[in-house]
Amino acid sequence: MPDGYTKQPDIRDLKRKRAQLIDSMRAISERAQSSARDLTAAEAAEHKDAFSAASQLATEIERLERAQDLERLEASRAGNALAESRDDPRFAAALAGYSLRRAIISGIPDLARTTDCGRETEIAQELARRSPIKPKGMLVPLDFVLPRTQYEPRVVTTLLPAAGPGGLIIPTDYRPDLFIDLLRSLLIVRGLGATTLMSLQGDVEIPALKKSVTFGWVAENTALASSDQEYRSVTLAPKHAGGLTEVSRNLLQQASPDVERLVAMDFAAVLAAGLDAAAIAGTGVAPEPRGILNTTGIGDVIAAGTPTQPTWSDVIDLIAAVDAANATGSGFACHPKVRALLRKTPRVASTDSAMIQEAPDSLAGYREAVSTVVPDSALIFGNWSDLLIGVWSAFDLLVNPYLTGAYEKGNVSLRGMMTVDVAVRHAASFAACKNIAYV
Repeated sequence: MPDGYTKQPDIRDLKRKRAQLIDSMRAISERAQSSARDLTAAEAAEHKDAFSAASQLATEIERLERAQDLERLEASRAGNALAESRDDPRFAAALAGYSLRRAIISGIPDLARTTDCGRETEIAQELARRSPIKPKGMLVPLDFVLPRTQYEPRVVTTLLPAAGPGGLIIPTDYRPDLFIDLLRSLLIVRGLGATTLMSLQGDVEIPALKKSVTFGWVAENTALASSDQEYRSVTLAPKHAGGLTEVSRNLLQQASPDVERLVAMDFAAVLAAGLDAAAIAGTGVAPEPRGILNTTGIGDVIAAGTPTQPTWSDVIDLIAAVDAANATGSGFACHPKVRALLRKTPRVASTDSAMIQEAPDSLAGYREAVSTVVPDSALIFGNWSDLLIGVWSAFDLLVNPYLTGAYEKGNVSLRGMMTVDVAVRHAASFAACKNIAYV
């Protein structure tokens, strides 16, 4: 071991020693209680020494846990500098002139020889060097393609509109400003305030206090009741998602440079919708993350059983459930059908009173986000900053011009993979009506 090196204590060992001291204190007290007597002088001294040692260990454990949290934060910040933030000037400078089309071409040998793909190759190499996960293809900056969990297979070609969806990209009068995209789910999770942890290095375990010390009043010269803190942890583990698409050779060679924006938009839109859907209603069955609605312990206003139409009272109960857990709710999330139902339902039945929802994008004074990624049977309220989204790698894009089926047509197959996970920091920070009916 090098001179001057001091081995850091293991938190698990410290917790084990603290638990042994607490057991020792409990045993001393129980011996005296079983004999209906006070502690002897020796027992009192032993109990006092154990309490002092346990308190010191608790302070040391807390210090080390804070240090580990800071180390995780610094590792996250330093892990992938090119994928940090749009506000980072280094990131903006590195991306100046970056082309997704040239990045794709760099993986096609015959086209790469006639195209300058140096910047894209260098950025991919730097991202790979900084990434904890070795990419199968090239890494694309996250600001170019946002995290999502799944894309749908589609072929983008330069044929006529009737022969392929990419036919609109090279008409006689090309108008990219009028490009007609698919009708997609609105993305709501980040807008509601979910916490995103970027460039993670390994599995993440976030310590949390499960049970605090018990408070109580006592008479003079009466001992306080002993109580132990309890701890838990919130974990994030890498989960992989991705999909395939196919791009025609002509599109890469001849189309306007704006085509890369269209391809990136499609990848981004599908991936982000998948991640939002998993964050809301992921089953937790491997390999899918567990979303809010399937997290044990969230408030449940309309539980399983006979489906029920929500009332104004249910809306208020959602807010009350989160408030009662000492959380601060920040907004609602629901499906468009649920919003329509709330707009048609009066607050007081059989009267001409105000509807449950009257403002376009707010409910009971809180922001309301509406998207089809939310099941049409649910209305969710909560503190959305307690929803954690972990991202381990940048967007891993593998270019394959030799895939059977694409090769014969001169097309290029693109496979994209990402590594993410979702977790809820406090289940009680969320409440939901899970069984909404339409009558």
